[in-house]
This record gives sequence, C-alpha cells and structure tokens, in this order.
Amino acid sequence: MKSGGCHSRAEKKRSAPARPLIFRRLQVRVVPRAANDALIARADGSWKARLTAPPVEGAANDALIRLVAQHFGLPRSKVRIVAGHSARMKLVEISAPPDAPLATRARAA
Repeated sequence: MKSGGCHSRAEKKRSAPARPLIFRRLQVRVVPRAANDALIARADGSWKARLTAPPVEGAANDALIRLVAQHFGLPRSKVRIVAGHSARMKLVEISAPPDAPLATRARAA
C-alpha cells in the first residue's frame, strides 16, 4: 500500500488566500442633469460629479457608481454609496487590491 503522506488530497488543493482589499471613502457632491458626465477632484480633497442622469428613482446614484468605477478603472461591484442616497452630498466607498493604489489609477479630469 502506498503512503500518500500525512495530508489528504483535499488539504493539498488549498486555494490561494483571498487578497485583502483596501477601502477608500470619497466625499462627492453630485450635480444631476448636467450636460455631460465628469468626475472632478476639488482642492479640498472632495470630488464633484457632473451627471447627465436625473435624480429620480436612483438613476443618478447608478450613474455615479458607474462614473466612479470607470474613472478609477474598477468594476462597479467595487463601488458603493455609503451615505447620502437621497442627498447631493454622498459618501462613496471604493475597494481595490492593495497592490493597485487608487492614487495611481486616477486619471486627470
């Protein structure tokens, strides 16, 4: 009888540990019904989001999530609105792997 060692096959096929995510929160002032979509960094560290979507039935919130994800090169699932769902000032949380800092991913607006 062959000895396979002290580890079972299931133990040998362990998946790689999940990569931790870093979280960053952005304070965003939303301007709905703008002429075009744009995400602009402000001098005080907050952001301004100009959205063509109207502020009805979550359309502006969906557009904001799409815009932030596109701006930082992340999937939409990594962006969520934490506070201010029905206000112009929103707190948006983005998560990304630690080896891809968001500061290097931001594009000039």
